[in-house]
Amino acid sequence: MTQSRGPLLSFVVSLLPLLLMKPAIRKQHIVIFLIFIIMLASFIVMMNFEYILFNRFETAYQQSFIRVGIWAHTLDMVQIHPFFGWGFNKELHFVNSLNAPVKTTHSLYLSTLLKGGIAGLFLLGGVLSYGLYMAKKHLAYRQGFEAALFLFMIFFFTTQGMFIISNPGVTWYLFWFPLAVILSPPGKQTTLSV
Repeated sequence: MTQSRGPLLSFVVSLLPLLLMKPAIRKQHIVIFLIFIIMLASFIVMMNFEYILFNRFETAYQQSFIRVGIWAHTLDMVQIHPFFGWGFNKELHFVNSLNAPVKTTHSLYLSTLLKGGIAGLFLLGGVLSYGLYMAKKHLAYRQGFEAALFLFMIFFFTTQGMFIISNPGVTWYLFWFPLAVILSPPGKQTTLSV
């Protein structure tokens, strides 16, 4: 729905904590899933979306190489200032294989490495590791929504985001809100479970 594979993959991965809370898969779940797949396939065929779908897969395959090129260039830049990075205002000045200018790393983690170096990535890793620890505690209180939200954020920013400290926008909220939720103490009074 976002025309991007990153958020869709992040959504699927983030459902894992919810699945862990209800691990019993019954026959009715399988039947409902199969009916959904059949209905989706029928809809795609009836609306002649298969051409658009296959075209999108082909475009996605080609674009994945473009992003890998951006990431390789970012790692080359990191090698120049590996320990403390280039600083907060650093942007890429890179022309990709489509001759399009690129200024962002298309990955929060590579952006952190570029701007903050190994030290910055270590600090971010510490915050996210503590978040994973807290996600496990939330799951112990059967608060799967909180853990799912945090997992979505972690995987989403693998292929998205560069500006999460400044410029409050959608990506700003997608990072800081899940982090705040998961770092809150688990318990009955803080539940957001669905």
